[in-house]
Amino acid sequence: MKYCKFCGAEIPDDGVCTCPESQNETISRNSGNNKSMIIAGVAVLAGIVIIIGLFGAVFGGGYKKPVDYFFTGFEKCKVSTMAKSLPDEASDKLKETTSDEDLESLISLLELGYGKNIKISYDIEDKKALDKDEIKSLEKSSGLDIKKAYDLTVDVEFKGKKEEEETSIHLTVAKIKGEGWKLVTDNALSELL
Repeated sequence: MKYCKFCGAEIPDDGVCTCPESQNETISRNSGNNKSMIIAGVAVLAGIVIIIGLFGAVFGGGYKKPVDYFFTGFEKCKVSTMAKSLPDEASDKLKETTSDEDLESLISLLELGYGKNIKISYDIEDKKALDKDEIKSLEKSSGLDIKKAYDLTVDVEFKGKKEEEETSIHLTVAKIKGEGWKLVTDNALSELL
C-alpha cells in the first residue's frame, strides 16, 4: 500500500489520492502534455480546412448556410454534416480522408485546453460583396462557375468548462451555378486556431 504525501491517506498502488493537493499536482504534471496534443489537433484540423479550401465548399440555402454546416459538423463531430456543405467531389474526398472519430479526437484535444463539453459558436459580423474581377479570380483558382460571392468576417467562440476564447476569421462564400452557396476558402481553421 502507498500513502499520500500530502494528506497521509492510504491509496492503492495504482491509484491516486483524491485530496485537493494531490489532484492539483496531477493536473500540473499533465498540463505540459496537453499543449503538444492541442498543437497536433490543430494541425489535423488545419488539414481538414485545406481539403475544404481545395474543393470549394458548402451547400445550403443562402450564404449563411455553408458556414452553419461547417461549424455544426465540426462541433457535433459529424463528417456527414460537413460533407453536405461540399460539392460531390470534395464531399467524397472529405469522407475518404476524415472520420467522425478524427473530429472527436480534435474536439477532445481542444477540451484539454478549454475544458469538457466544448461549445463552438459563431456570428457573421460583416459581409462584403466581391466585385467582378475578384469573382473571376476566384473562378480561376477554384474551377467553379460563380454567380455571386461575399467575403465574411466571422467571430468564433470556443467555450469549455475551464476557459473560453473568441477569435475572428475571414471566409469567402460563393453562389455556384447549379450547386447553390458554397464556402470557398483555404485558411478557415488555420485562421481560427
